[in-house]
Amino acid sequence: MSTTVKSHKDKPHTAAPRLAPRPTAASAARAAKNATNRNLTAPSTRLSPVRSPPSPTSSRVRTAIPKSGKTDSKTDIKVQDIHEIVYEVAEINVVKEKNIPVVAFAEIHQNDIEETTAVEDTMLQDDVQPAVIIETIDETQPQTPINSRPQTPLVSRPQTPKARPVTPRMSSRPSTPSQQRTNTPCSRPNTPQKATPRPKTPLKTTRPVTPTNEPRISNDNDIKSVYAAKQKQFHRLKKELDLKQQAVLEVFENLRSLHERLLNEGHLASGEGAPELVLCNVADWTEEEIHELCRQSTADGAVEVFNNSIPIDENFLNNAEYKAMNIPSCFAELCLQAFAARQELIDWVKRYIEKEEEPESDALDRIDAYNKRGLEMCEALRDLKARADDAVETITLLSKRACSERATLISVGESLIREVARLRQDMETRVTVINEVREPPADEETKKVLAETRRELEDEQAAKTAMKDKLVASEAQVRQQRMRISKMDRQLREAEASITALTSTVKSLEDQGRQREVQLEARARKWRDSVKTGEVTNTHLVQQRDALEAEVADLKDQMKSLTAQHKSSVQDLNNQLKELNLALEAERETTQREVGFKDALQEELNESRNTIEELQAKIDEYERNKPNPDLPTEREMDLWAELQATKDTLRMTEDEVIACKREKVRFLETMTKIAVII
Repeated sequence: MSTTVKSHKDKPHTAAPRLAPRPTAASAARAAKNATNRNLTAPSTRLSPVRSPPSPTSSRVRTAIPKSGKTDSKTDIKVQDIHEIVYEVAEINVVKEKNIPVVAFAEIHQNDIEETTAVEDTMLQDDVQPAVIIETIDETQPQTPINSRPQTPLVSRPQTPKARPVTPRMSSRPSTPSQQRTNTPCSRPNTPQKATPRPKTPLKTTRPVTPTNEPRISNDNDIKSVYAAKQKQFHRLKKELDLKQQAVLEVFENLRSLHERLLNEGHLASGEGAPELVLCNVADWTEEEIHELCRQSTADGAVEVFNNSIPIDENFLNNAEYKAMNIPSCFAELCLQAFAARQELIDWVKRYIEKEEEPESDALDRIDAYNKRGLEMCEALRDLKARADDAVETITLLSKRACSERATLISVGESLIREVARLRQDMETRVTVINEVREPPADEETKKVLAETRRELEDEQAAKTAMKDKLVASEAQVRQQRMRISKMDRQLREAEASITALTSTVKSLEDQGRQREVQLEARARKWRDSVKTGEVTNTHLVQQRDALEAEVADLKDQMKSLTAQHKSSVQDLNNQLKELNLALEAERETTQREVGFKDALQEELNESRNTIEELQAKIDEYERNKPNPDLPTEREMDLWAELQATKDTLRMTEDEVIACKREKVRFLETMTKIAVII
């Protein structure tokens, strides 16, 4: 959005600052026009321009110099393009020997708001032909009102008071009608500077004169002097008019060339109308025909302002509302498509991870986090769409309201134009009466008629005053409507700013979604690479599996053959086991017999030990009783020999028992192994 300044209509008693414009083609044309005016107008008679009120009774006119490009000094007020009619009635010396009156009409295309001056209807005179020229380039452009008949006011009715008082301004130099400026260069010479002090200069006031109350001049010398002064003024103004007409033609040629250049460079749209200039030869026209032509062209131009206004119907509003409502839905659809693609990618990765035998918990956690983030973004998108819908609905309501108020203003303007046309027609019907009143009365009856006419004119003047009051009230209402429109424009800009912020938010969310998509695509590529490596490993594993299956088949065959062999061997082992059981029974019986024999030997051994102990005791007793204990007796020697023989026998028996036990343990282990194999 472009930065704007506050309109002076929001503060009716405060002067509004203006932005310094950049040099444009239109400003260059205006500068050339101002230079021409400086050479033509005397410094003593030049005054600072006075802004005329936008009275609906006056005819809006424009100069033949349009603004081809957009001005850079913008305000908060934006209006529709207006086509206005500019006319000039002048006597131009095309040939030095012959004066040919020419009427120039120009229709120009207005892009921005400019205040125009009003051409007031002048009263008809029988002695001098009227010539009027109104030129308006900018609100600070000096205007030169020309009244061709004596004692004719500039305006036929009082001016409507403006929102702020008019301050007379003095020109900065004798030949420049622009405002006094500082050293800062500016392309528009009529743009006032904000901080420049302007000395006050008394305005050249013209007091309106009522035709009915005008005193008749009785002195012939006074009449002649007034006539001579007016005739001198008329010739001077006619000469200035001739020069200005030539300057207008030159500026129009420059303007047309600049317009073609702008069209070639593409600075102007193809639909913008080009300036036109029509010259009419009115040398053989009567005075009434010229005035009628001027009034009709002015009225047509005022009505054309409303006729050329583009109507805004329900279809246009519905189309605009449909386009505006499509904005959040399109954003939401795009974001939902992005979310859907993202969710599909997440689901695919999730399915791929679930297919793995041992999925990583980190990947599952990431997928859950992505799902949560997607839900949060969906919620944020819904909230954003709701906010965008509210903003678009607000803007739609404001647009509808502005369009309705615009239609109201257009209807009010049309009614004002009709009222102005009616008043002008009433004034035209009374022109003849005014002319009769100006003629010297011949008799008493004429005086009576004149008095009655004066009373009627006074009544008519009172009615006109009431009508002017109505017009003032209508203008106040129009200003209020303009203020409301400016406020609505500001609200519209704020809504546009909020829409811009929402759009930036949506774009940031889209950028985040794109970043997420890029990250997910990178991760998907990694997963694809891992999938490819997994497929390679799977092929190797399949090959190994096939080899192992072949080996398993071989092993199964071998197992079958070994099973058959084992069955036969088990059968043999069972037979051997039976034989071994029989042998074991026999061995067990043998062992039992040996154990019995061993027990018998043990009993005999115990008895032998007891006997030995008894004998030892007897030996000890004999030794104690023997006188020489060192020498054994024969009995002792025999007993000792028997004892040694018994010891050897017992030792041999113990060895046999130990060998039997070992053989028994070995036999039991062999039987256990056989039982395990079976």
